[in-house]
Amino acid sequence: IVEVLSPGTGRQDKNAKFNLYQKYGVREYWIADPVHKVLEVWQLQDGHYTRQGAYGPEDTFESAVLGKVVDVSKIFTA
Repeated sequence: IVEVLSPGTGRQDKNAKFNLYQKYGVREYWIADPVHKVLEVWQLQDGHYTRQGAYGPEDTFESAVLGKVVDVSKIFTA
């Protein structure tokens, strides 16, 4: 799941949905902040999310769910 934060409700959405997705076993959760151009990646391990990293547009990371390297710049230019 990719959650795009909105300026007005971003913090509330992030907290509520984070807990909901964790509860229902979503294996990987991305939080995209378009204002700061940061993508947080969380992976479920033993029933709890572990932060895998925070990435900017110049970064890449490997998604455990997709099994591919993700170019973060493509997320923020789409």
